[in-house]
Amino acid sequence: MSKIILVPTDFSQGASAAMQHAEILAKATGSEIDVIHVEPGNVLPHAESDVFDRDEPRIRELLEQASPQDASIRCHHTLRRGNPPDEILKYAKSKQVDMIVIGTHGQTNSPEVHAGKIAQLVLEQADFPVVTVKRPLSLMVAN
Repeated sequence: MSKIILVPTDFSQGASAAMQHAEILAKATGSEIDVIHVEPGNVLPHAESDVFDRDEPRIRELLEQASPQDASIRCHHTLRRGNPPDEILKYAKSKQVDMIVIGTHGQTNSPEVHAGKIAQLVLEQADFPVVTVKRPLSLMVAN
């Protein structure tokens, strides 16, 4: 069974920074990377569901772009809808991931969860290692 690093993405710079770090960890450990995007919301009224359905192809395209630069690293993409921290943790548990690498400064349109809180909630509730990433590698090297 291969090792799995889960990288939640909201398509922000923080999520890109997390992917950079996850890629280094994946190379060092021979892990594959699973990328998950959770579109905030529960079972939505029909009108809101139509908006999600209309935006889904664009969201899936963005999700596919959230991949390691090194094509030799196996990468899987998952799109879910719901409460981001809950869905991230449910996915992590179901796939028995070895680690979550998550950006601490993202973006969210969720009225239930404010940006920055997703990483905090995942960190507090996870039963496995969570690496939080504050900034991209390029800024770390420059400082």
